[in-house]
Amino acid sequence: MFGIGENEQVVGFVHIGAPQEEPVDRPRPDVETVATRWSPATTQGTPK
Repeated sequence: MFGIGENEQVVGFVHIGAPQEEPVDRPRPDVETVATRWSPATTQGTPK
């Protein structure tokens, strides 16, 4: 595939081009339901 050797792997593709029509946006969940805010642990004093 793609002229690569047996010891080589394809890890991704870069698509270069332009859409022929406007892409339809997918429904997205509310960010508050899928993400949390990280804060450093403060059990050993003030975080740096």
